[in-house]
Amino acid sequence: MRIMLASKDCKALRRALEQDPEITVVGTAADAHAVLAQVRLTHPDVVLLDLDAPGLRGSDLLSMLQSLPYPPKVVAFSERREVARKSLADRVFALVSKEEPFQYLLTTLYRASDLSPYLVG
Repeated sequence: MRIMLASKDCKALRRALEQDPEITVVGTAADAHAVLAQVRLTHPDVVLLDLDAPGLRGSDLLSMLQSLPYPPKVVAFSERREVARKSLADRVFALVSKEEPFQYLLTTLYRASDLSPYLVG
């Protein structure tokens, strides 16, 4: 699975994700313009979008991503999931709280990518 990390601080998250042999982090970016450039260049399966990062206006970025010829699925994560849910729920594959265990985020990413070894039944 090819993942683009859109977050101001993504070093620890990148290291954790890359422990999974099925995951390749194809790029990181901390602002909307860099995210779009990286997505166009790397064609990720999933963009993991940090809604709390400054410079990443979620709704504007989602509109730009959705306008791409082959838009990636977006999994958004935030400390304020309820606020994000109201404004973005219909525009992202999933919203994940930063309080959730890492395994929950990983499972959500697999579901978004359609590579679902963690799904049962």
